[in-house]
Amino acid sequence: METPFIFWGAILWMILWGIIGSLVTRRRYLQHDLDTSNTVFVGAMLGAATGPVGLVPLWMRTPELTNRLIVIPAIGTVVLIAAAFAFADPQNNCVANGSFVASQFTNGLIIGIIYGFMALGLTLIFSILGVVSFAHGEFYMIGGMLVYFITAVWFPGINPMIAILMACAVVFAMGAIFERLFLTPMYEGKIDRPVEYGILITFGLAFTLQYFVQATAGANPVKVRRYFDFPRIRLPSSDDPWLIKTSRGNMELFDTISISNPRFTAA
Repeated sequence: METPFIFWGAILWMILWGIIGSLVTRRRYLQHDLDTSNTVFVGAMLGAATGPVGLVPLWMRTPELTNRLIVIPAIGTVVLIAAAFAFADPQNNCVANGSFVASQFTNGLIIGIIYGFMALGLTLIFSILGVVSFAHGEFYMIGGMLVYFITAVWFPGINPMIAILMACAVVFAMGAIFERLFLTPMYEGKIDRPVEYGILITFGLAFTLQYFVQATAGANPVKVRRYFDFPRIRLPSSDDPWLIKTSRGNMELFDTISISNPRFTAA
C-alpha cells in the first residue's frame, strides 16, 4: 500500500462517527418515544458514510427508518471504504486491473449461488424433518468418496453413472438408518428438548463421519477422474472468440472474466 495513512485515516474516521452515530441515534429516538429497532445500525452506517453531515439532520428530524434509509448508508459505507483503498493503493490489481475485478465479482456471484443452493438444501431438510441437519455436507462427502473408490479403486473401468447410482443408494441407506435410529424418537415425543437434541445429534454425526473418513481413507484430498471433457466453445468464431472461450479447466467471457469450469458447473 503506497499511502496507508489515507486508508487507515478514513477507517478510523468511519469507526469514530459510526460509534457516535449508533449511540446518539438510539438515544434521540428514545427521547421521542419512537421505534428503536434499527437505530443502532442506521446511526452507525450513516455516521461511517457521511459523518456529522448526515447524522445531524437525522438527529434533528428523527424520521421513520424506512428500507431506503437502512440500505443507502450501508452501500455508501462500502463505497467509501473502496474509494479510500483506491486512493491509498492505486496500483493494486483491485484498482488498476478491470479484468481482475470483473473476474472476482463474477466468481463471488457464482460462489454465492453455490452457498444459496446449500442453504436451500438445509431449508428443505428442516421443512420436512423439523431439524437442521449439520451433517448435510458430510453426506455429500461420503457420496463423493464412494464414487472415487468405486471408479478408481474397487471397480476400475466401471461406468461412472453406475458408480454415482451406487453411491446414492449407500448414502440414502445411511441417512435412512440414522433417521430411524436417532430422529424418530424425537418425532414421537420421547425427547424432552427436541431442538437441542436435533442440533447435538447431527453435530455428533458430522464429526463422526468426518473422522471416520479420515481414519479409513486419510486426510489427503482425492479427485475422481474426469468423466467427460468440458466442451470447447469459441464464440463468435474460432479466430476471434471474444464472447466465450472455454478450455478443460476454464471459461473466459468477453476476453475479461475468467471462471473455473468446476465452479461454474457446480453453480
